[in-house]
Order: sequence, then C-alpha cells, then structure tokens
Amino acid sequence: TVKLSAPPPFRMPDRVDVRVLHPKLTRPDGKESAETRFPSFVVDGVSHVGFTFDHAWEMAPGPWTMIVSSRGDELVRKDFTVTLAPPGASNSDCGVV
Repeated sequence: TVKLSAPPPFRMPDRVDVRVLHPKLTRPDGKESAETRFPSFVVDGVSHVGFTFDHAWEMAPGPWTMIVSSRGDELVRKDFTVTLAPPGASNSDCGVV
C-alpha cells in the first residue's frame, strides 16, 4: 500500500506507474521479459500495488524489485526475494493446497 500526499497547489495523481524487475520470465507464447509494467490507480490518496503470481511460469525464484513512480518521479522502491516451496509442500500462503 502506497499512501500519497499532494499539498497545495499540487493535484493528486489518479494513478501511479509500477515497474517490477524480476528474473527472466518466459510466457507460454515464448516471449521473455525481466520487467513487468502496469498502472495502479489512486483512490483517496492510496494505491494498492502488488504482483499476484497467477501462473506457474511467473514463479521465478531470485531477487525482485518493485518500483512505484508518479509523473516520472520514483516514489518508492522495494527489493525482495522470491523463494519456491520445497517439493511436496503447499504452494498456498495459508497452508491449504
């Protein structure tokens, strides 16, 4: 969650730009990328930014960085590491397969 403030006379942006730097991902169509970009809308000064790992091919272990920008200015950067569950372990964060 990113909370923005825009003291007068500035106007609050209606969205922020998100860049996710990650290990190389290969989509089912064969396209490869080490960066994913998407917008995230701002509602009442707050934007909820995330990466959902909807597909198995998105689960790339290693270093990841999430960068949130507005109007070309970097607002926040978060580095984290993705690790895979050991073989046979649950893939769910709540422990239910």
